[in-house]
Amino acid sequence: WGCCVMAERAHHTLRFEAFEQRRALNILESQVLDEYWKEQGGDSISRPDNGLYYLDSLKAWRSLGWLSRGYNIYAFAEISRRDMAEIKAALYLLKGLAGGVVLRQSDMDQVDAGKPWSVIKNPGKIVGGHAIHWKAYSPAGAVCITWGKEQVATWEWLLTNTDELYGIVDNRDKFLKNSPVDVNKVDSYLRAVTG
Repeated sequence: WGCCVMAERAHHTLRFEAFEQRRALNILESQVLDEYWKEQGGDSISRPDNGLYYLDSLKAWRSLGWLSRGYNIYAFAEISRRDMAEIKAALYLLKGLAGGVVLRQSDMDQVDAGKPWSVIKNPGKIVGGHAIHWKAYSPAGAVCITWGKEQVATWEWLLTNTDELYGIVDNRDKFLKNSPVDVNKVDSYLRAVTG
């Protein structure tokens, strides 16, 4: 299925709720697929498989929530996908990033071989866009969760192949104490853009 945006949301939710609730949620594959079809405007019978647009999906997550409409996010913003310092700070402070990447055949071959994503000459045709959850970084590169497992990518690969990158703030109240986010400033931005 082309449900990678919703799968990334599940990974993000797992990390957020581990931080907030101090426990692991049990998010089922069937719940991810149900939410995916629901957000596309389909149902359990027709089950369209057209993928989702990240920005539209983030707006829906913020306004409607998910998993029976129980988990909303507070805010999200685009992160510069060419600024390593900003990427590292957002990864650390926000406990991960939502990312859209362009995958080529060489990237699929590297995943199949259990190798890190790295930029190579003649990478082959583009096989499509893909949503992933960036969860950590090291001097060598960044680590994402995709297809149910961790995948390492070199910094060069991340900077070359990323076409969308979003930082997400889950719960406003959790950020009121010891916040890496200026909640008052975020509130003023949200009022300005949402009216």
